[in-house]
Amino acid sequence: MGSDAISRLRSAYSASVFKETAHQSIEKLAQYLETAPSQNPLDWRPPSEMVQLTDLLLRDGASFEESSQSLLANTHRLHSKGCMGHQVAPPFPEASVWEMMGALINQGCALFEMSPFSSAAEISVVKKLAAKLGWTEGFGGFGTHGGTLANMTALLTARNLKFPGVWQEGGSAIKDAVVLVSGDSHYSISRALGVMGLGTNQLIKVPLDSRRRVRGKALQSAITDLRASGKQPFAVVANSGSTSSGAFDCLNELADVSEKESLWLHVDGAHGASVLFSEKHRSLVEGIHRADSVVWDAHKLLWMPALTTFLLYRDGEHCFQTFQQDAPYLFDPAARGMAEFDGGTRTFECTKRSLALPLWGMWAQYGDQIFADAVDVTFSLCQRLYQKVVEAPDFSPVHEPQGNIFCFRFEPSERVWETETARSECQQRLRRLVVESGNYYMTSTRIDGEMVLRVTIMNPLTGDVELDGLLDEVRRVAGVAV
Repeated sequence: MGSDAISRLRSAYSASVFKETAHQSIEKLAQYLETAPSQNPLDWRPPSEMVQLTDLLLRDGASFEESSQSLLANTHRLHSKGCMGHQVAPPFPEASVWEMMGALINQGCALFEMSPFSSAAEISVVKKLAAKLGWTEGFGGFGTHGGTLANMTALLTARNLKFPGVWQEGGSAIKDAVVLVSGDSHYSISRALGVMGLGTNQLIKVPLDSRRRVRGKALQSAITDLRASGKQPFAVVANSGSTSSGAFDCLNELADVSEKESLWLHVDGAHGASVLFSEKHRSLVEGIHRADSVVWDAHKLLWMPALTTFLLYRDGEHCFQTFQQDAPYLFDPAARGMAEFDGGTRTFECTKRSLALPLWGMWAQYGDQIFADAVDVTFSLCQRLYQKVVEAPDFSPVHEPQGNIFCFRFEPSERVWETETARSECQQRLRRLVVESGNYYMTSTRIDGEMVLRVTIMNPLTGDVELDGLLDEVRRVAGVAV
């Protein structure tokens, strides 16, 4: 091998080169943190322009200075106080330091021996989260890359327990198997049924109450009807913080029915399980300790970098029912006692990054209170926005928020809508214009078939100035859209 190649490789692995680049990045990120809160959430550019920019930098080559500056100048600024869109946190800055450390040491967390400290940190975090759920012994769990994978993994576990042998033999036993969900369930549940071979038509949506929650009576009625028609319900998926409106299903009622009917109760707490840190709001998930499995995203209301998700089981033995693989090159048959420490035996992934490190590090340093503070503040901000909409003559709430997600309409009193479709299309146009202005960021969703404006308060530093400003921005762009 030529000396030039070795020289280039040595430079790429050089501690001094890394130190210089890392110092530059820290300076740039610190400046970003100082300025982002008061900046626009994004400077909108059409996708074709953005790809043209990244193509150019890639084709012609760029220094770290040039490429990193381009990234930070054109990024979506989650740390902007005007960013109120998706359920992705502006992460606590120190959590990103742990993320960087995890990326450099690059531990594959399928096996404990490949990632001793990172795997141990994940186990410790799982213990702490399980304790928050009220589980102190016999539980199991692991980290995984996102709620979509976690939801599917939990449903695979439920399916394998309900229909023994299906993992090896496949399909006929599950042709009438169905899963009951909220009408506002995340699309990952439907996707999981498609991937699992049950079919998306086997997803049965239970009617919601006026606060968009599933109640026990509606669930029981749906189960009775399904059994009468020859279907085989095997799992119930409850929302603890639905994606569309942030609704929390009535878990004790659903647990009563699930236990009576011998159904697996899975709680999609990706967004809302973190209320367990809050004295004020933990009652929203009362009964969660009765679930068979719970999904919990730390990159939402624990303010970690994405993706950081945990799947927790009340009965830890169930973790091993999901995947039944024989891989002696990976899982050492001579080390039987390692199974509970080797995450790859229980997760969809083999290679898995050190995703628990940022939460482990922040939790060790700050304890519970920082997470409780952020939950309480963002929920309070959402209530303030709700009150502003209630009091405004040109907006109307779609619901009263239970958490930090709120849906509403621009609906000036003097405007007469010809149809609901016209009103729905107007909300879509308004949202698009707000996004393209770059001054604020919000989303939209469909509630009972109609598009509405949707806000998620993820930045605890957002204040009344930004809440008022968002409503004024909608009014401003309405002059174009309405």
